[in-house]
Amino acid sequence: MKDGDLEWPTAARRSRILRAAHDIHTLLAPMRQKLSDLEIQRALGTLSGWARRGDVLTKTFTFDRFADGIAFVDRVAKAADAMDHHPDIDIRYTKITVALSTHDAGGITQSDLSLAETIEGLAVRA
Repeated sequence: MKDGDLEWPTAARRSRILRAAHDIHTLLAPMRQKLSDLEIQRALGTLSGWARRGDVLTKTFTFDRFADGIAFVDRVAKAADAMDHHPDIDIRYTKITVALSTHDAGGITQSDLSLAETIEGLAVRA
């Protein structure tokens, strides 16, 4: 084998990789199941300012300065990476719009609600 060539994992290693992937999928599955309309409506009652637009949760945050909005986006990015769930973010000067949806589930899931709750906490941080 030359430098740069890929070495394929052994059958035993492939089996362990597949088992680990299955375990991760099993753990995440409840978070990635599309919620019912009623579940979404109930959750929105606890998320001030968040709205449902079809299969997306959205909220616009306004900051005093552009730099404050960008700092907020940075905090959201770090939280999203930690949760392995990433929002769509639109930056318009001091207005930051966040949109949440779980594309592989085809709509809003518990992952979206959890990230929305986390984002709420990040918006009030100075």
